Amino acid sequence: MYYDYAHQKAEDISGLRKDLYGEIVDVVSGSEDEDIE
Repeated sequence: MYYDYAHQKAEDISGLRKDLYGEIVDVVSGSEDEDIE
């Protein structure tokens, strides 16, 4: 599914940003429907 692919890419990019820039990036899951208004 597209969202699984996008989530995996976001995880990959957050790891790269951590390695390259020392940033901590939180990847938010889209499965929390109650947070979407």
